[in-house]
Order: sequence, then structure tokens, then C-alpha cells
Amino acid sequence: MRPSKQRTLQALNNPHLWYLVSMMVALTLIYLNWPWLNIDILYPLAVMEVKYRIVGILFMIPFAYAVVFFRWRGALAAWVIYMIVILVRLSQVHFTIEAYLLNMIFWLLPLALVVFVTFEIKWRKNMIQRETERRHYSSQILNAQEMERRRISRELHDDAIQKLLAVCNRAQIMLSDLPKQVVSATVKDVSWIKDTIFGVTVDLRRLSINLRPSVLDNMGLVPALIWMVDRINTENNIMANIYVNGTERQVSSEAKITIFRIVQEALNNIIKHSEATKTDVTLTFWPKSVMIEIQDDGTGFLMPRKLDRFTSENKLGLAGMRERINLLDGSLTINSKPGEGTSLRIRVKC
Repeated sequence: MRPSKQRTLQALNNPHLWYLVSMMVALTLIYLNWPWLNIDILYPLAVMEVKYRIVGILFMIPFAYAVVFFRWRGALAAWVIYMIVILVRLSQVHFTIEAYLLNMIFWLLPLALVVFVTFEIKWRKNMIQRETERRHYSSQILNAQEMERRRISRELHDDAIQKLLAVCNRAQIMLSDLPKQVVSATVKDVSWIKDTIFGVTVDLRRLSINLRPSVLDNMGLVPALIWMVDRINTENNIMANIYVNGTERQVSSEAKITIFRIVQEALNNIIKHSEATKTDVTLTFWPKSVMIEIQDDGTGFLMPRKLDRFTSENKLGLAGMRERINLLDGSLTINSKPGEGTSLRIRVKC
């Protein structure tokens, strides 16, 4: 069966359609005897319609019914039928052109309002659907990035670093096997090769860890954050502290990665841009959420009026944090002023 025919049959089987048709037919028959000066129960309404030159107030009932059950299409159909009946009625009682215009305006306003509200609701639904699709797409991208980080990290650790270490060990063996009569320059060259390769392995290991630290997968969120803060204390001139409040509990894999990346990005920003000497990271576990507070004593910066302007102002790290937080329906609060440091408060549901 064709979809159009199927929709027609569904409409004909809808009892509300026949209720609406019955009301329209009944009101059409009633208005054939307008202005009901001989019907006591309708006499007050007839007087009011004659006084204000508005005909068809009772048609508001099926109009509202059509809006509720058939949305703007039903309201439009009821309005067209009503207009035919009322225009015929107005011509029979010889109303003026002004009366025609007044009736048209009186009934165009509710129709326009219904159409506007209906399309506004539809537009909002489309926007919500697009936002949901965008979040899903962003989530898939971030997950793909994490998988790629993990893959590259493992390949660096298991392949490239191991081969470089083998070369470094071979250079060390060559040094020990060189005869004493070999000139010192050769010894220096081989030593330089060994030291350079060893330095490259250290850099690659650091890169591998930054891409995807194994402690995050093996031990969980809190140990990974403690490890990150300890590295900052060791490798940078910043005194970093971490505090954990509440009862530590397991969080979802997505929330764990999101929190870790947010803290990592925030601490990287502090190291690169803030000129801070101290930073505190506070992790608080709530029954249905986790709150992260990061505060430093650095130079701070001038906050934009809207967080949406982070991207346009090249604050891509903060924009990335905001995007990750939005995917978990979390919240981000940033307080910063030039010369007064910066504090971030993030709350994510998990």
C-alpha cells in the first residue's frame, strides 16, 4: 500500500476527525439562522456579534480542537471552512467592507499565531535533533582520537622505542669492543650516537605517555591524576597539589577519559601560559557527578563575555574542554582576571 493512501486511511479512521467534522457541520447549520434573534439561549451571543461586527465566535471551539489534535494543518482546514461559511453569512446580512476586513483580521491573528508557534516548535525540535547529532558526531571523533592515541602510544613503546634501545645497546657494545689504538675521535662519535639515540628514546617515551598513559587504563582515574601532578612537580617549576574529596568510586570510561583530558589540558595551559608558581587540583566525588576544581596563581587573562568566543579568540584548549564537557551534559565555570590567576570549576555527570 502506498504511504499516501495509508495516511489517508489512518486519517479517516481517526475519531477526532469525525468529532471535528460534526462540530463544523453543527455550527454551519446554526449560523445559517444567524443572528438567532429568535433563539433565547443564543440571543446574548448574537447581540454581542452584531454589536462588535464579529461573526463566528463559536467556531473558536472546532478551531481549538483542530489545533490540539491536528496541529496547524487541521487549524488551517477548519479556518478555511469557517471563512467560507462566515463570508456567505456576511453577504446575506449586508455587512460593510469594514466588517469584512475586521472579521478577516480577527480570525487571521489566531491562525497566524498557531502557524508561528507550530513552526517555532518544529524549528526547536530540529535544532535539538541537530545538536544531538552534533554531540554524537563529536563524541565519535573524540573516541576515535583516543583509540588512535592508544594505538600510536603502543606502537611507539613496543616498536620504535625498542628498536632505538637496541641500537643504543649495540653502540655501547661497540664502544667496549673498540681496540685501544682507535683514535679518540671515533670513540666520541660512537658515544654521541649512543647518547643521541638514548635521548630520542626518552623523548619518544614521554610522547607515548602523553598520548595515552597506561596508568589510566591499568589503575584508574585518581592514580592517573596523581601521576600527572607528580610529573608536573618533577619536570616544571610549579608546585602542584592534588586533593581528593568524597568516596572514590568507579566512573564510566567516557567520563574517566574526559576528566583526565580536561585536567591535562588545564595543567598544560598553566605550564605554557600562566607563569604560575603554584596550582591546586581538587577532585570531589558526588553521588551522581564528579567536580574538578583547578586553581593557579598565574597571570590570568581577560574573560570573554561568552564562552562561545574561546574559539574565535584562539583559546582552543578551553574550547576543547568546553566541547568535552558538553558531551557529558556537564558545566564549566571559569573565573580569571589579569594578574589574579585563574580558577576552573568543572562538573560532569557520571
